[in-house]
Amino acid sequence: MLKKIVLILVVAFWAGQAHAERNDFVFNVGVGYGLNNQSVSSWEVESRPASSSDGLVGRVKVGFMPTPVDAMFGFGQVSELNYSSQQSNIESATLTLTGVGFSHYLNADVGSPYFTVAVALGKYRSNGGSEALDNRGHAFLLETGYEVFKHLQVSSTFMMARMADASFYYSDDYLDVSTTSMTVNIEFKL
Repeated sequence: MLKKIVLILVVAFWAGQAHAERNDFVFNVGVGYGLNNQSVSSWEVESRPASSSDGLVGRVKVGFMPTPVDAMFGFGQVSELNYSSQQSNIESATLTLTGVGFSHYLNADVGSPYFTVAVALGKYRSNGGSEALDNRGHAFLLETGYEVFKHLQVSSTFMMARMADASFYYSDDYLDVSTTSMTVNIEFKL
């Protein structure tokens, strides 16, 4: 008897989630883990071989939903990249992004696949190692995911970013950092 009651409650919970409506206000907090590939080049020095890293990602999205399937938001994202296992001049780095994005859910009901496109301004700063980098630039993100429940979604994000040092216009000695990353994320939604 207890098993039947539990089964009925679980089915009712899932059915209720499938027909729940999304909030008009977007407030998501997410964490992720991903792989990053970085290449560094300069006008004076030939491009260095690409370095790979892994790291944690934290993200906050704030925005609104003009329709039941579309979301527009601003976001902030911080990635901590670890190069300690590489033959790299950098031990770790922080990649910070601030930007705007658009998400489209394929169904009006909760429990839908979705995709996101976003653009951002960014800052890449090395932490430790023999080479200090403090570069600024831009990034482009593509994300696909699935809204599991009204308050939970999972996704994978592909990001490309290009950062040049702040003295780019005043020196022939600048460094250009290109990064490409792939992360798996979990987001908690208000």
